[in-house]
Amino acid sequence: LSQDSDASLISMNIDVDTILPSPSDHSACRVKMAMKGIRAAAKRTMSKSAEIAGCLHGQAPYTPTVPGDPLNGVSVHYLAHEFVHLAEELGFSRDSSIHEIEPLLVRRNSSRELDPRDGRRGSAFIDTLSGADKVGRANVMLSYTWSYTLGEVVDSLTEYCSSRSLNPRKTYVWICFLCINQHRVQEAVDAGETVPFEQFAEEFSHRVRSIGHILALIGSWREPKYVTRAWCIYELYVAIAEGCRLEIIMPSVQSQDFLKALHGDEKDCEEMWHSIQSANVEKAEASIASDKENILRLVEQGPGVATLNQTVRRKLQLWFCDVAESAARRLQQERNFCSWTAQEMGKVSFKIGKLLVDFFELSRLEKIAEDWIAVLRNKGCTSSCLYGWFVCQRSYARLWLGGQVCKEDLEEAYSLAIKHKERHLEMKVLFIWGVHLASKGQVKEGIRKLEQAALITDIICEWKEVSLVSWLGLLHSMHRKCGIETQKMDEVKRVLTKSGALRSPCNA
Repeated sequence: LSQDSDASLISMNIDVDTILPSPSDHSACRVKMAMKGIRAAAKRTMSKSAEIAGCLHGQAPYTPTVPGDPLNGVSVHYLAHEFVHLAEELGFSRDSSIHEIEPLLVRRNSSRELDPRDGRRGSAFIDTLSGADKVGRANVMLSYTWSYTLGEVVDSLTEYCSSRSLNPRKTYVWICFLCINQHRVQEAVDAGETVPFEQFAEEFSHRVRSIGHILALIGSWREPKYVTRAWCIYELYVAIAEGCRLEIIMPSVQSQDFLKALHGDEKDCEEMWHSIQSANVEKAEASIASDKENILRLVEQGPGVATLNQTVRRKLQLWFCDVAESAARRLQQERNFCSWTAQEMGKVSFKIGKLLVDFFELSRLEKIAEDWIAVLRNKGCTSSCLYGWFVCQRSYARLWLGGQVCKEDLEEAYSLAIKHKERHLEMKVLFIWGVHLASKGQVKEGIRKLEQAALITDIICEWKEVSLVSWLGLLHSMHRKCGIETQKMDEVKRVLTKSGALRSPCNA
């Protein structure tokens, strides 16, 4: 007890007279009752402390469940332990898909339970559960596809709790295959009945708003199935449109593989980037053809297909940037690394910077470049080609942010490009230099730099990079400004439009 015992006990809702009997009454019964009261109060206090700790990590306090509440969710702890065990007892494994597990586990184990909503036999699986460790009011909703494996779902949710210091026993997930009565769904399918799509969409939107926190499970980052499913794309958009908290998760093994890929060949990352960039609700699939038709109709009545697609793509791609940037910063905080390690780690951050350019996230790009310029200077790596690239990235960011582009920086990066015979770096520096000069009113000098860059581009890549085509468009705009005839602007527009690059603020 604290020094002020009476006040402490009163704050715990215990009568002090019960704890401190009168001198004439020392019965064992009275002392036993007092200790029982202390233990009960301490238990309540500890429970409240755990609840407060959960709230500090963004976790809502436990709300007692009402049977049949459409917003009930299953705990991550139950999924990761008892549910996996149930699946394994029936011969399934962590590699079994939700499609495979649902009829033989979910419906089978809930077939005798009375549904608290309609009183009929056959309930949602979640209605078979009881106890705060298993079921509670959902504080997150999972957006996923039934083609994911049990292991992917469980590992992603477990990693989500672990990385955010959340209690898996108190993290309740609304997940459709467990929280919707699959018996009624199957009965409707067998009878050829369908729920009016407008009603379904309204119920879904209400659920998203009520829970307010969506977890989008991306699965494999190399080939994200998520972006190939019409419902997943639609769910992601609704979460964004409703202003809900939205987080993207994947299994820890996928996170580690993604970070390894950042250290290696760019090809894998580029393939993933293009997979997400091709996300298109019009080309996505749905198990029921009418669902896709209805989704498209609803989208056209609302934001339109182009807006939905671009919103979803941007969210997913920026999330990958966030993951990579966070990992790079953790590495950067390690002070005990040699110059070789510094350059290897710097290459990861450089790749992140290239991704950020696509979204015109130039403040972040400038910060990353400045951080790594400082690191490489500290490690004596200022003569490296990588150092030149970071100087180039910082100059690029400052150019478009309207900041001060330093001529000495451009000269330094250019000399490193010549020294290392790095034509790509030479070309990029000349482009930045040319635009910088033109913005200062030195248009003819700027054109000369841009023409030098264009000549190098013709030699090394034949304008295959969209970003370079946009630079070419800028050069021809400047030609026109100076009264120089040019025929290439139509070609520039055609390439940019076909690639979809005009959606980039910079290219537009």
